[in-house]
Amino acid sequence: MAAYCNEVRKLEDKFDGLELNHIARRFNEAADELAKAASGRMPVPDGVFVSDQFKPSIRHPEPARVSEAPPVPGSDPDLGEVGSAPPVLGPNITDWRAPYLDYLVHDTLPAKQTEARRIARRAKSFAVIDQELYKRSHTGILQRCIPIEQGKALIQDIHAGACGHHAAPRTLVGNAFRQGFYWPTAVADATQVVRTCEGCQFFACQTHLPAQALQTIPITWSFTVWGLDLFTGKKFLQFCDDHYIRVDWSAMAHPRTNGQVERANGMILQGLKPRIFDRLKKFGGRWVAELPAVLWSLRTTPSRATGFTPFFMTLL
Repeated sequence: MAAYCNEVRKLEDKFDGLELNHIARRFNEAADELAKAASGRMPVPDGVFVSDQFKPSIRHPEPARVSEAPPVPGSDPDLGEVGSAPPVLGPNITDWRAPYLDYLVHDTLPAKQTEARRIARRAKSFAVIDQELYKRSHTGILQRCIPIEQGKALIQDIHAGACGHHAAPRTLVGNAFRQGFYWPTAVADATQVVRTCEGCQFFACQTHLPAQALQTIPITWSFTVWGLDLFTGKKFLQFCDDHYIRVDWSAMAHPRTNGQVERANGMILQGLKPRIFDRLKKFGGRWVAELPAVLWSLRTTPSRATGFTPFFMTLL
């Protein structure tokens, strides 16, 4: 919205007077209904003009990358492109796709009997289309087989790229496979990327273990502080006053909703902190530029509980 506001500000000198007001969503019911109708592909109401825009109406500058991902040794800059051809590997690097292509195209197996049986057994889930090797997933979708170095670059881009929120290895691999790519060491590569990410390790959840052996709790310690949910009344307050007991009150309005909001905020913070982390520079105010990328990544990542993305659930 800041980009649209800046475009409006540029037109101030063309009018005698200009007043710009921000209206909250709950008070802008007309625009909210139009947005829901467009996202849900509902029939257009009478009196509404429809115009399909195929490019943004404003020029929104891309935020500067806070920390560039470290280059993968031996990888080219174009390894992460979807339509690029498979890179030519060096003489000392073996392509994992070569045995499958030799068997499926030339009907040639390795000399070792164990390796030959493994290739023949696993080749049933592969197919060759236009000289490219594809793997059939468990859902029947064909995934393009890419070299391991290209897969590492792809994982690095998903993890800390333009719309990455430093997710866990399982989420990274799922995103790569859903985009139609496959390589055998995807899980190990994603785990290595997360373990070597300085921001992820700095803000990782700490295991709170006792520094020493557990000690027996004194009998009187349990009565030092009481944290109980009690119903109030005159007798209860009088009892507390007589025994010099301090009562601390807490509001519990909509506890379920509050828990969901806190969970969502925690996921956003967990994705923001590694992206803006820098040991040498202050990064307190740079979260604003990284927030849209983190929100987009979270909204387009399927949930393990439902199997769908939050963006898809809003359309139901």
